Amino acid sequence: MDDVLGLLIKIYRVEEYDWMKFKITRDNPLTYHHIIKEAKGGKKTLKNGAPLTILAHQYLHQIEYDDNEIFVLINKQLEKINRSGNPPTKTDLKIIQSLLYKYEKHHDVELRKKIRNTPYNPKKMRAISPQKDLFSPTNLRVVMQEGVNPYGYPVKKKHKKRGRR
Repeated sequence: MDDVLGLLIKIYRVEEYDWMKFKITRDNPLTYHHIIKEAKGGKKTLKNGAPLTILAHQYLHQIEYDDNEIFVLINKQLEKINRSGNPPTKTDLKIIQSLLYKYEKHHDVELRKKIRNTPYNPKKMRAISPQKDLFSPTNLRVVMQEGVNPYGYPVKKKHKKRGRR
């Protein structure tokens, strides 16, 4: 872990969940998110960072790709938390969750296409899930980033068949 991320963790007392309410685990460790991207002149400093797990970080950048407006609003909320100098409040987390739900609602059809119906595996879900409701939007987003469906089984990627020449 680098020094800046370590300081963010210490200052904001990040323990069990990141700023997007993703559970921190050995398989899903914290990363440094640039609030202002490096490409736009953002440096890796305390004032420009947010501690996000790998899955949350990937999901946030997927949102940026799919819906830049919601990405900007989430990023502004992360910036507000950072400027406060305190851990996120319940209100901060609710705002971020509502923005995530808004994204998921607008992209519901696309998200559901990624999910396959297979037998249910609650043990896998509970191990990675921050929610008690195993089929909540948060769980769907976590498991899709994990490469497993809501039942806890791997999502098989379809390979294109190549024709013979």
